[in-house]
Amino acid sequence: ATAVIRARGGGIGRAALGAIPLLFLVYGIALLAPLAGRATILSGLDDWLIYESSARDILLNGPLMDGGQGHAPPYYGQPLYLYVLALAHRLTGESLFGPRALQFASLGGVLVGTAVLARRAFGARVDALAALAFVTVLLQLEAEHVKVARQVFNENLYMPLVMASLVVVVSLARRQQPPGMWQAFLAGGLLGLTAISRSQFLLFVPFALLVFLLAWQRGRRRGLIALLAVVTGIVVGVVPVTARNWLVSGQLVPISSGAGASLLEFHRPPPGLIDQNALQQDALFNALHLDAQTRTVVAFMRADPTGYLATLLPLGAHSIGLQGRNDPGVYWPLFGTFVVYLASFGLRATRRLHVWPIHLFIATHLLVLMLFEADTYGYRLVVPMYAPMAAVAAQAVRSGFRVPGSALRRLLNAERGTRNPEPAWGFVVMAALLWQAGSLAEVWPDRQTALVGLGGQAARAALTADRVAASAIYVASVDGTPRRFGSGSLPGLRYPWFKWFDPARSLPLPPPSSTAVYLLSELSGHSLPGDLVACLGEPDASGAIVIGGADARQRCLGGLAGGAADESFEFDDLARIDAVQAPETTAAGESMDTRLVWQPLVAHPEPQQISLQLDDPTAADGTLWGNGTLELYPSREWQPGEAVLSRLPVATDSTAIPQQYRLTLGLGATRPNAAPAMATRRGESTARVPVASVTLTLGVAVAAQPLPPDMQPVEGPPLIGGGLELIAARRLPSEAAIGSPLRIGLLWRAMQDRPSATELKMRLVRDNGDVVQESVVPLLGGRLLPSLLHAGNVVRDEQTLLIGPLVSPERVSIEAELPDAEGDPVVRLGSLDVKGRAHVFDASKQEPEAVFGGAMELLTRDVVRDGATLSVRLRWRCAAPMQQAYKVFVHVLDASGHQVVAQRDAEPQDGKAPTTGWVPGEVIDDEYAIRLPGSLASGDYSLEVGVYDPRSGDRLALANGDNRFLLPAAVTIP
Repeated sequence: ATAVIRARGGGIGRAALGAIPLLFLVYGIALLAPLAGRATILSGLDDWLIYESSARDILLNGPLMDGGQGHAPPYYGQPLYLYVLALAHRLTGESLFGPRALQFASLGGVLVGTAVLARRAFGARVDALAALAFVTVLLQLEAEHVKVARQVFNENLYMPLVMASLVVVVSLARRQQPPGMWQAFLAGGLLGLTAISRSQFLLFVPFALLVFLLAWQRGRRRGLIALLAVVTGIVVGVVPVTARNWLVSGQLVPISSGAGASLLEFHRPPPGLIDQNALQQDALFNALHLDAQTRTVVAFMRADPTGYLATLLPLGAHSIGLQGRNDPGVYWPLFGTFVVYLASFGLRATRRLHVWPIHLFIATHLLVLMLFEADTYGYRLVVPMYAPMAAVAAQAVRSGFRVPGSALRRLLNAERGTRNPEPAWGFVVMAALLWQAGSLAEVWPDRQTALVGLGGQAARAALTADRVAASAIYVASVDGTPRRFGSGSLPGLRYPWFKWFDPARSLPLPPPSSTAVYLLSELSGHSLPGDLVACLGEPDASGAIVIGGADARQRCLGGLAGGAADESFEFDDLARIDAVQAPETTAAGESMDTRLVWQPLVAHPEPQQISLQLDDPTAADGTLWGNGTLELYPSREWQPGEAVLSRLPVATDSTAIPQQYRLTLGLGATRPNAAPAMATRRGESTARVPVASVTLTLGVAVAAQPLPPDMQPVEGPPLIGGGLELIAARRLPSEAAIGSPLRIGLLWRAMQDRPSATELKMRLVRDNGDVVQESVVPLLGGRLLPSLLHAGNVVRDEQTLLIGPLVSPERVSIEAELPDAEGDPVVRLGSLDVKGRAHVFDASKQEPEAVFGGAMELLTRDVVRDGATLSVRLRWRCAAPMQQAYKVFVHVLDASGHQVVAQRDAEPQDGKAPTTGWVPGEVIDDEYAIRLPGSLASGDYSLEVGVYDPRSGDRLALANGDNRFLLPAAVTIP
């Protein structure tokens, strides 16, 4: 209809051009018809996954893409295509059918752009027809353009934008007068959009501005104003992308950040040429904030220019169709086009100023291909320069037919006295388009197989969810990722519950009132530890299970309700732990299989990991005898309302002493040095919650196993005696404080069954041999009789040596002596510096206000309030030596005097003056800062002070039997 209407106005040529994108759209619809109506089709190329998942993130979480789907850093690829793809989904639906069909219309637009560019550059309609014929025939000789249109690639947007930008630049350069300011501004905006479609276009922009400056010489002042308007338009087009990068990441990245990796990949220097340590210290590189890859390549250019230039040649050869690094041979359609393009420079018309933007774009694109672009991507990064090349090369073809008396000259040239050549060129175009249509018949039988690809299983799960009205789709993958499906984790539009999970780690369960589809086909033929999905039942022939949320929870969680964790608890509104199940006993050195039931409380937090640890609370030395830490369920999949059944293996220490240990659970971000999440349990805040008790039994003989990573062999002759041999010790710290406990780790091996050794002497010795301190400690900390060991058993001995308060600050050695040892009974474990504080003694004989445990006398107290902070200053006096490092608590109580509303617990002077270092008669000034909650009601609040053993929680008693001292002072909240 458009063609008829345009024909009545004499514009049949324009109508025919306008029909070309429609014809390509029809071609794409026919080719992609098997995808129509499919809920989700996924494919396996990395760029597809980046673009498609980003587009879905935009539609689900907004244009900033900061909703927890992993796109919050600066754009790695090219940003504009993501938003155009999202718009295409919004217009055509969730399936990739719509966006990919529109990409064929875009390819038709590239052909039209080629014709328009030739008309603007060379002036005649026959030039446009010749260019259209050239590029259409080129499409039939090479498959790259159609291949790109069938795939979710940025080039489908970049190519038509390039053609539009070149048409505008050539048109403006051909004018002898500068355009109006708004025209120039809009032209700059188009250049800016093209740049954010692919940032390499920015290299062409300065040359385009130079051509404008030369072309607008007649109106120099107006030309400068127009040039400024163009630049302004470019900035306006690019700034939103830069602003988004800054907002979400705090990094000033103009467009994208992914160039350095490609630089190093294809211009890698020979081994040993570059000193990487020197690169990190280079002042210029540091000032420019260059990444490591870019630094390496720049250093390569400086150190070996010839070698660097040699790396450019294969990529350049690949770009023009010659054989590069990975090409099987010459790609004649591309190489032939390039040769004809070079030949066109012999024509005066192709060397005019306004045509030079085309040449400059081709040159800059080729340069970028040689510097950055990968030949491993095939030719999709190359094809954007071939449509502009065809617009110029077609002129050489026309010129080549100007042979006197030639029939082709009379047919194809528009010289005076010849017939109209346009129908002949139009015939070539029509023949090429019919050729294109004929190719559809060749691929028709295989089109569904080729298009569905490896995403078919996931697509079938989505169709099943449609049929049963399910609100959740879970796809099991043996490696916990969608990669084996050849697809990425794509947040769906209609299916926000489309998720992958690792069945060896976790089984997500939907809300009770919903229905879920589980796709377990990937697990066929695989044996998974834990077999978490067995509770769902047997899948059907396609590997799918349809189950209600309430039924799934009853089947999978019924046996875990009221597990080892006697009550649920939450971590910082991130997750709630409902049950933990652990075995009662496990052999030391074996992996302990645990089960957890938990629920996400927030959607898409930063990646989180759950840890289970075994420790000995009676020792309170921080030693971990078992640990299991994993990201059980990817945080991008978290959704409130789900329940998750997880399996967390806990590796136990093969050298652990057989006894009962405490199992604690913690939650925290996976990033390094992240603070742990805090749990609220029984009114107290803690980073780790005790959830079970596990007894480790004596493991099998482990003498042949390597030493634990924290242990190193002892120096000098071996220490052997009483059936035991000291084979390793942990490196000592560089210093220890007077009065503080010094942890010493030893590793013993039983040389015989039922060793007779029972105790160990530990000494602090000066360099001159004087013994500063000597202690006798039971072997294995008294927690296991050595006589229970068998020959070959290796056990860890965690000893605590208290540095006495009378030891002088100096450097000492630590020695261990084994009575009845064979040979030398003493071994040196290492040296350290003993450091301590000055002791201040009280000569006033002041009567204490309270005495805790007969050892800690409270002499004075002072309470100062500064806004919401309460400072409680205490002065202590030591009445007797103490072998335990006690903690002091200061509580703010409500009006009843029983409920704690604020508190502070710490060792004296925040651990700088442990009670084990107190000397009888000395005084210690101590201060505790307490933050008062802003929600406190007006009234008087009393204060209490007490002392307790952090290992057991037992408080030291006062003389009257009470275990707390109420301060006479009260805090008044107005």
